Amino acid sequence: MTPPSDASLERGFYKHRADFEQIVMMMEQDSHMQRIAEDFTRNDDWDEHPDRATEISEQRWNQHREIFHRAGVPMGTER
Repeated sequence: MTPPSDASLERGFYKHRADFEQIVMMMEQDSHMQRIAEDFTRNDDWDEHPDRATEISEQRWNQHREIFHRAGVPMGTER
């Protein structure tokens, strides 16, 4: 598999710029979250309390998933 060209990445960025900015804003709002992915989340004290890995609502998690899907961010985000 070859990596995408710089031009392709630049087009994708400008096409989904609002989505990327929203992802950044949401991660700032969810500052206690270390990782948000399609299939799991991890908060910043997950190492100490693995039973509390999901500390955002299902609705909020679905918002993240929708934006990830729309912007082509299959792995989610990690702080």
